[in-house]
Amino acid sequence: MVLVRTQLRRSHYLINKLITGLILLMLPTMVHALDDDISFPKSRNKNSPFDVSVPVVAEISPELVTAGGVLTIRVFGRIRQNQHLYSVSKQGEFSPDPTKIVVNNRYLSTVSGVKESPTILIIDKAFDLALQVHKREFWISQRYQINPTAKPGVRQISGYLLYQICSHRICSLPLKSFFETSISISGH
Repeated sequence: MVLVRTQLRRSHYLINKLITGLILLMLPTMVHALDDDISFPKSRNKNSPFDVSVPVVAEISPELVTAGGVLTIRVFGRIRQNQHLYSVSKQGEFSPDPTKIVVNNRYLSTVSGVKESPTILIIDKAFDLALQVHKREFWISQRYQINPTAKPGVRQISGYLLYQICSHRICSLPLKSFFETSISISGH
């Protein structure tokens, strides 16, 4: 019985993903055909037929670190009303991928798990599951260690937040919101 229920849940998940993908592929054509009747916001993301991107800002603390020291990158964002973004925690076999921070810097290595602002539990209609999500303002942070051989000076840190946005019964494809900031590395 449990195996049948698991297979049904997996089938439901795969069908939802397929339908969402088909709708996202067909939406530009439908909008073009009905553009006198429907007004959609313009997209800033080439992979999405409508604009669901989340603007983000990164903050580093402390702002001055010695080589070998540890810093925290915290990414702040704000989601539009009636939309949600998923938690950083994996929430089950058939749940959406967790939100995460990706940093592109050869001087940094991850030293902790990802932390996040408080989430809320909702029944997500797109996945037909109870899931932890963020609504409106949120933050996500992770700790990194500066390479002990890093030379003193100011270093640029760039990266992105990898996430998925859902609204009612439709979800975006995975999206990236980019950020850039800097850190000052002091001498030993």
